[in-house]
Amino acid sequence: MKNIHLPKRRSISRRSFAKSSMICVSSLWLNGRLRGEPLKATDRASRFINPLIGASTSLALGEGKTFPGPATPFGMVQLSPDTITGGVKSPDYSFEGDNGPGYSYEQTTIEGFSFTHMSGVGYYGDFGNLQVMPSTGLMKLDSGRVDHPGEGWRSTYSHANERAEANYYAVTLESGIRAEVTAAPRAGMLRFSYPQTDTARIQLNLARRIGGTSTRQYVKVVGDRAIEGWMRCPAVGGGWGNGEGKVGYTVYFHMEFSKPLERYGVWKIDVPDDAFPVQHGLATSYFQTDQYRELVRRGQVLKGCKEQEGNHIGFFAEFPSSAAGEKVMVKSGISFVSMDGARKNLSHDIPGWDFDEARRRGRALWDDALSSIEIEGASDDQRKIFYTAMYHAMIDPRIIADTEGKYTGADGEIYTADGYTPRTIFSGWDVFRGEFPLMTLLNATMINDEINSLVTLAATSRKGYLERWEIMNSYSGCMDGDPATSIILDAYAKGIRGFRCGEGLRRLQTDSCGDERFNKPP
Repeated sequence: MKNIHLPKRRSISRRSFAKSSMICVSSLWLNGRLRGEPLKATDRASRFINPLIGASTSLALGEGKTFPGPATPFGMVQLSPDTITGGVKSPDYSFEGDNGPGYSYEQTTIEGFSFTHMSGVGYYGDFGNLQVMPSTGLMKLDSGRVDHPGEGWRSTYSHANERAEANYYAVTLESGIRAEVTAAPRAGMLRFSYPQTDTARIQLNLARRIGGTSTRQYVKVVGDRAIEGWMRCPAVGGGWGNGEGKVGYTVYFHMEFSKPLERYGVWKIDVPDDAFPVQHGLATSYFQTDQYRELVRRGQVLKGCKEQEGNHIGFFAEFPSSAAGEKVMVKSGISFVSMDGARKNLSHDIPGWDFDEARRRGRALWDDALSSIEIEGASDDQRKIFYTAMYHAMIDPRIIADTEGKYTGADGEIYTADGYTPRTIFSGWDVFRGEFPLMTLLNATMINDEINSLVTLAATSRKGYLERWEIMNSYSGCMDGDPATSIILDAYAKGIRGFRCGEGLRRLQTDSCGDERFNKPP
């Protein structure tokens, strides 16, 4: 275990910073409300959040590329519905596979609810890990293709039966199952209400990944109500940029069920190691082929299996003789460090089974985050637009460390951060002009965290320079320019200096002396 120690952070309050700043923002001001002071219902900014704004990858609907499911401010978990894996080849979309958020409003089916998502990005997306889907009737081993109804567990749905708000998403599936989801910073919770049925089932697609696939998975039953495992997601399986983003990570999970696991098992599909053609096309295209469909047809169901590792596996739990309206809940912590980390994250964030309390706590985090800004003279519609935009600005850069501060470095070693919270998804090209200057006014702690994360990445990767588009420790190289320079100097000039200033400035010198074509030393 390695430790990284930082100098004592220089404290700077929002109110004192606002007084010292010469910036005036029309109709906005920093709010000095003491943290912990209860808000009146009419003062809750979270009531104006509409996560469906921007939730489409379609040209006709504006390509907002956001997701509608719950998340907390800069949290690790984004528990959201998935309408498709990969993307659609159509003139209505910028390019095939352009499905970064996993959900697009105009699409009419849902294939599951996964714990991790990206927001507002172009390119081929990543994450979409640990996908959960409720089902009834005959068990299917795959979600099935969009244009082949009934082929898999994929379900149609209607927007009339869909609801999205701060830290809450709900939808009624074609089967009559009502699915509700809510999130905490490092964990999430799902509540399924079943119609009268002989078999209420929950299925976990462990191989699923939005822009590709996990290439190796593991699951183990631990006790009578819990499972845990991991999903390995290297660049060869696609993901960010269809593998060109060079992203590789492992997601660990610890999942618990509100009812005992009496009938359960594993299914596996014998997918070859070299099945995904990232060098010649989209990794996700493989799932549309007749070859893959034949492998699904020949897939094996291992009832009662307590432990399994494989290339393309899933887990299922069945709860027989469900009465109408009977509820089954699932909650899971995730970690990018270990199963033990996922277990502790769940215990810390969602210790009990009160879904509504978890929902309320996540919403309160949004009220607290959004209370740093107020607006005057706006209509309700204008408030929805404003606060939803603020909401989307506070999803990334997300935390990547567990509750104990442990995180995986660029060298694959496990570190414990001291004095800051490691973060990921720094889309420098997109955020250095708008989001980060705004956050110097609203959230200096996040600014310090992100600069420390970039400086640490330059050291642990041994690359020495500051990446311009970081995701999961990857130097993806997206876009161009040198956005970290602007962000570090802006923070320093405004008195935000809770980062390793000397090392940060040395990294800036490395960047300025490097090869302009690649933003790296020659």
